[in-house]
Amino acid sequence: MDIYTRAVTIQQVMSHFALACPKDESSKLVSAVNYPMWDNMTKMTLAAQGVGMDTYFESGDMLIPDGDTSDDVNILKLQSALENGIQTVLMNTVSRKILRKYQGSSLFGYNLLCAIRRDYAKVSPRQLFDMT
Repeated sequence: MDIYTRAVTIQQVMSHFALACPKDESSKLVSAVNYPMWDNMTKMTLAAQGVGMDTYFESGDMLIPDGDTSDDVNILKLQSALENGIQTVLMNTVSRKILRKYQGSSLFGYNLLCAIRRDYAKVSPRQLFDMT
């Protein structure tokens, strides 16, 4: 599959992503305590979608084959499709309270995902105590 076709396919698949997400708030990211469950559930949902979104979610790798001679315009289209895909994932799987926290920082897509990971991937000793 060439890069342009992959970008179009990602847009089509991610337009239906909300239908694949659980609708209850309990599965959304609300704190560091449920981060591991959210991360695992989101990765499994993305893996089921295909098109490489799970790899991009995990590592930021766009999966462009080495030596690909496609023009830069198609690579930018692919990156835009992946960024919009990550934003779609976050809008459907992260609580609005958390997303509002980052609203003023102009973060979008993978950069927003990295900021959320930085702030929520670690459970503080106090949160661990509250969990027991």
